[in-house]
Amino acid sequence: MTQSPLGPKGTPLGHVVQGPDQQTTLVEAAKERGWVTLRQFTEVADITYMTALRWCKLGMINYVQVGGQRRIYEEELARFLAYGTLPADPKAFAEEKQRRLVYKENAANRRASDFKVKGGKYPTS
Repeated sequence: MTQSPLGPKGTPLGHVVQGPDQQTTLVEAAKERGWVTLRQFTEVADITYMTALRWCKLGMINYVQVGGQRRIYEEELARFLAYGTLPADPKAFAEEKQRRLVYKENAANRRASDFKVKGGKYPTS
């Protein structure tokens, strides 16, 4: 019996899920229906949901959005388990980096304007 690879947190990839009649792994479930949801993918990959969303935005994993649900197909799940993530799309990465810089700058400006409105003194309780 081969040992399944370990995720970043040290837990085996492909956690066991209780099915209605038997135990099955998410990888086997993906083979049965052909896909897993992004939330199920996070369990298999042993990552947080926000990391999975970022990977989707940066093109590091292939997915299809059906309605409001992101689906990872069986082939992509197998590729991920064998090779890991794809390299980030440079254009998407640059856009995400710029968006975060703008957010930080706006937050700093809001803090500065709040300070000026309060007469330049920090409120005391």
